Amino acid sequence: MTTGEKPISLCIFQIQDRNWGLTIAQVSEVSGLQIETETEPYEEGGVNDYVHQLPKRTKYQHIILKRGITDLDEMWKWSQEVVSGKFKRKSGSIILINSSGEEKLALEFLGCISC
Repeated sequence: MTTGEKPISLCIFQIQDRNWGLTIAQVSEVSGLQIETETEPYEEGGVNDYVHQLPKRTKYQHIILKRGITDLDEMWKWSQEVVSGKFKRKSGSIILINSSGEEKLALEFLGCISC
């Protein structure tokens, strides 16, 4: 499908429960897939050429799903359980699907809670 000379590339993300092999939802935007590892500089005695960077803590961003559609209420139930004080961790996958329906990228998330 094209408009003028630019092809339109439609990509969607599927959210799957890997335990059941079930697609829970489809969304058009996913953000928060960043990982940041803090480092601490360490100057070694007698070595003046460089400063070692020692890894410290790794931080993971919150995954944010936008503009989604689903006919299942699994994600809503999960969110409501957290609101009522029942923190149930879930694992699954975020899968990038191109306009031809092919899987291009899959990211696993493990032990997450809804917030």
